[in-house]
Amino acid sequence: MIARVPGSASSGTLADLRAAFAEGGDVSLDLLVGLHRAAFVGPGWWRYAGPAITRLGGMPSWWGKRFWSTTRSDVLDGENVLERDGRMVPSHPMQAQVAASRFDGRPALVITYPRPAPWTWRQVTDELRPLADAPGTLVGLTVTSAPVLRAGLPFLLRREPGTAAAA
Repeated sequence: MIARVPGSASSGTLADLRAAFAEGGDVSLDLLVGLHRAAFVGPGWWRYAGPAITRLGGMPSWWGKRFWSTTRSDVLDGENVLERDGRMVPSHPMQAQVAASRFDGRPALVITYPRPAPWTWRQVTDELRPLADAPGTLVGLTVTSAPVLRAGLPFLLRREPGTAAAA
């Protein structure tokens, strides 16, 4: 049952969050268009380590992600968003498309980090699916080739009100 997933950056087991991803709803790129606030979720060690890892990876004060339509109907462009001095600052570029999940082969929103993103981020993939009982919220799993991240570490993205058609 998806209801066991926390609605905020509070506790929850990795198994519960991975199950929520597996049980996630149907995906379309429209779910990503706009500005989304991020939250690390899961056990305390991850909620503490997640921000430190993103800071070490060159994204201090990571706030979330923003996506917009491209001339291609099967890809969105995007960028990570940092918060600095109360302002939103663009960071590492991204692209999103619907593709088979590496976890179960079902469609997922798959985010990759092409050039000019730093090499370390080009090794990262985020996979997202919507939570059925939380409109505007996506559960994501971050994966890299690093052994600790192969199983997918969780985060949530919540669409900011009024940004569904943001460009």
